[in-house]
Amino acid sequence: MNLHKQQGFTLIELVMVIVILGILAATALPKFANLGGQARLAAVNGIAGGISSAVAITKAAYLANGSTTAVSVTLSGGSIVTVAAGTGIPEGSAVGIGRAMDNLNAVTPDYTTATAVTFTPVNGGSATCRVEYNGTTGVVTPVIGGC
Repeated sequence: MNLHKQQGFTLIELVMVIVILGILAATALPKFANLGGQARLAAVNGIAGGISSAVAITKAAYLANGSTTAVSVTLSGGSIVTVAAGTGIPEGSAVGIGRAMDNLNAVTPDYTTATAVTFTPVNGGSATCRVEYNGTTGVVTPVIGGC
């Protein structure tokens, strides 16, 4: 007679594993729940960096041109950007900073006020999660209070 002892997990062992997995999931979930806010913040900071770079490149092209009375500058890609005479700062308009930016696929610009042009990310942007550009001073300000 050959007796084999049945092997496996008891019901209590299985319940304990499920309880431990539940505790781990409950502690790990809040760490991942805020990734959307971090992604929106990164998008706004990326847009701000792009605008700052566009302003710097436009000003550099303006200064390299040598004329301090010019009101436009042609960038290397062929875009003609309207700028302020004397400073080379792109205007707060579609033909100013809009052309200097070159690619606005993931951004919704609002050129209503030239001294406060807003660039809002298409996904997740809002009045408190956007970038403002001053077409007079060239200052780029990320607004991240509600990201």
